Parts: sequence; structure tokens; C-alpha cells
Amino acid sequence: MQDKHILVFIEVRYRQNLNFGNTVETVHLAKQIKLIKTAKYYLQHFPQLERLPCRFDVFAVDRLAKPQRWFEKLNTSQRCSAQVEWVKNAFSE
Repeated sequence: MQDKHILVFIEVRYRQNLNFGNTVETVHLAKQIKLIKTAKYYLQHFPQLERLPCRFDVFAVDRLAKPQRWFEKLNTSQRCSAQVEWVKNAFSE
């Protein structure tokens, strides 16, 4: 994605079960290193973008409640509640 003059790489995460922490916390150091390597690979294939400053964001969705049985006829987004968090500049190289 491009935000004005900044090239943004976004990691989208979803977590259904919050027993072991929230979704943002799942983007640990090993995952960050993998995302940075992927971004470098992408930039090698699109050299015209290398001049742009880069940013790494995390878009996290945490499921807050289980759907009720009587909601079965509703679509997925109506069945359960969720918390959405967009962390801009979540980490850097």
C-alpha cells in the first residue's frame, strides 16, 4: 500500500482465541525479520519503489465473543464481535 509518499507493508493478523495474548503480540521478532526480508525481495523486483521510504504496519483483528446459535442465519460479520487495531509503524528494520 502507499500512504502519500510512504510505501507501507501491512501484516494482517486474526486471532480467534485470546487465551495466549492479543493478535498484535503474535508479530514477534522472528515474524518481523521474515516480513523485512519479504519487503526487500519485493523491492528487488520493483526497483522504481526503492526510493520510497518504507513502513511496516500491523492490522490486527481479535475475536471478542463466540456466535450464538440463533445467529446461524446471519453472515459471519454479524455473528460475532471483534476488536480491530491498526498499528502504524509497528516495527522497523
